[in-house]
Amino acid sequence: MRYPTKMCVNCDLKFRKDFKFCPHCGQQNKEELTVALLFYNTFTNYFSFDARFFKSISPLLFKPGYLPTLFVQGKRSVYLHPGQMYLFVSVLFFFFMTTFVVREKLQWVDMAFKTPAFLIPLTLQRSFYLENNTAQTLSMQIPGVMNPNLPPFTRSGVDLPNGQPIYAKVNGEFLLLLTVTDSLPHGARIDLATLINSAINAQ
Repeated sequence: MRYPTKMCVNCDLKFRKDFKFCPHCGQQNKEELTVALLFYNTFTNYFSFDARFFKSISPLLFKPGYLPTLFVQGKRSVYLHPGQMYLFVSVLFFFFMTTFVVREKLQWVDMAFKTPAFLIPLTLQRSFYLENNTAQTLSMQIPGVMNPNLPPFTRSGVDLPNGQPIYAKVNGEFLLLLTVTDSLPHGARIDLATLINSAINAQ
């Protein structure tokens, strides 16, 4: 008994017309080209998983050069294709990054704008110069920052936050010379000798 046959559009070989797939190449019979079919083929080609996926995970993690070596040697059916593996790992990476890391940061920023308690207080910095116009070395103390010794007739640039105290060591004692405030202009030249005399007279 002869069965009606048709020609496969893929491999150009004849097969029975009632077959759903070509027995020679495996292409589906009567496959209409639609947008849904294109998306389906793309998804199944790059995101379908079988035993090759699980066989590829262990060598990929513990023997990084093993899979490329086999691929170059021609053993490509046992393990997952490198392009397919790369695409899958990339999709997973960006999915977890956008789902957990980026979303958490966005939530924190949103909460910071809505709740003043989460706002970081802004501390203004003042940039100015400390000048030693005397013939003696001045021993200074800036708590939490530095303890500079200014040689005679020199100056030192500093960048300090508001509320920062500045002391000078005079006769074994530290005298408060200045507390940084908004009223201190940027680039100002502070004569330490004048401040020291004022501090001594104020005692």
